[in-house]
Amino acid sequence: MRLKRNTVKSGAFLVAAATVASGVVGSASPASADPVSLSLTYVCDYPLIGTKEMTTTVTADVPDRLRVGAGTGVISMNAAAQILKDTTEGLYTVGADTISGSIVAEGAAYVPSHPRGVRFNTALVMPRQDLPEAGDFQVTATGRLPTIVSTRRGWGRLNVGNLTMRLKVLNAAGQPTALGSELVIKCYQKPGANPHNTLAWIFWGGRKAHHKPDDRTMPTTPPPVYGTDTRTPARRTVDLDYRCDIPGINRFLGPDAPMTVEARMDSPTEVTQRAYTQRSAVGMYVTFRQHSVEGLWSLDEPVKSIEGSLVASTPATFPQVPTNPLNARIKLPIPKQDQPDPPFTGYPEPWTLYGIEGSLPPLVFTQPGDGRIGFGNFTLSFIARNYSGALHPQIHDDPTNPGHLVPVAKATCVLEPHETETTLSQFTIK
Repeated sequence: MRLKRNTVKSGAFLVAAATVASGVVGSASPASADPVSLSLTYVCDYPLIGTKEMTTTVTADVPDRLRVGAGTGVISMNAAAQILKDTTEGLYTVGADTISGSIVAEGAAYVPSHPRGVRFNTALVMPRQDLPEAGDFQVTATGRLPTIVSTRRGWGRLNVGNLTMRLKVLNAAGQPTALGSELVIKCYQKPGANPHNTLAWIFWGGRKAHHKPDDRTMPTTPPPVYGTDTRTPARRTVDLDYRCDIPGINRFLGPDAPMTVEARMDSPTEVTQRAYTQRSAVGMYVTFRQHSVEGLWSLDEPVKSIEGSLVASTPATFPQVPTNPLNARIKLPIPKQDQPDPPFTGYPEPWTLYGIEGSLPPLVFTQPGDGRIGFGNFTLSFIARNYSGALHPQIHDDPTNPGHLVPVAKATCVLEPHETETTLSQFTIK
């Protein structure tokens, strides 16, 4: 069998069963099939994070020649979709850790007995899949399309249209995010990106009497277009006290090592509906207070340096979020830096980690009202080294397997009870 490939880039998942008008879908015995392939580019409209491109390649087993009145047989279909890194960043920000659900793809069969085409929907079930924190990732799906029949002689074709995804998006605890128990996401073929959306041609009538027609495009609804909000951002800073459970020194201080955070965000005070905000810069200074530094120096050998990352909860309330607050989050890198050496005058001096910087992605708001983004608890994932450059044996000791070292140590930090005002950004959506 030969491979018939149409190269166009895309993001549809074409699988599962379809419903087609009488006379096109039948129950004829299956015919021998050849593999065909189509790639398309889609633009998917997500809540809050806006439109994102998604690419996929769809393959199917479709016969290229049949006698009049014969059916294609059930058509097996497969899809490999590439989700791009900007979508991954947006899903991570809104607290998504797994996705699952269903997809309905629009399509049409143009056959000699129905030359104007018969529209159909192809449904699929997407299995649960873990989401990465960053970068592209792939989703694969398989399914079937019922047999297609023509009662007249000539060429027919199958075309792929837009799709609707109904996704269950869960956080790390297996609970729905504040965006709701199900997200309905419309995906549109990107205008100008796809030369055509023909998946396959089939000739009914025995020996082919003439050359196969050129590939054609089934009309589809275009995607929405959002503007860009260019307002100058304003900086807001908040100082917050925390208690942290730091491995190694928790044997001296328990889960109560004191730390202070100065967090800042650059964001506008007014934003426009249906327009992307600018990327919001976020930065932090994290200070180990005196008792925490004393705990570090109380270890069997001192800590020379720390590096790693910080994941902070940023509780947010927006008019279009059905269940506020949305437990958004941001991950910030911590560059390698050395702990100050003693001697100290009196108590050990505080140790401040600098250069912790990142950003929140652009957002799109579709309802007017007031919005707020706060700063909450956070987790440090870090590497602590001793003066020889090796992993610090006490901080990296595996509590479930003493004597063995974990590659990354983790510390959880919780806001002090008196910290009730944690607002980093406050704005009006007009």
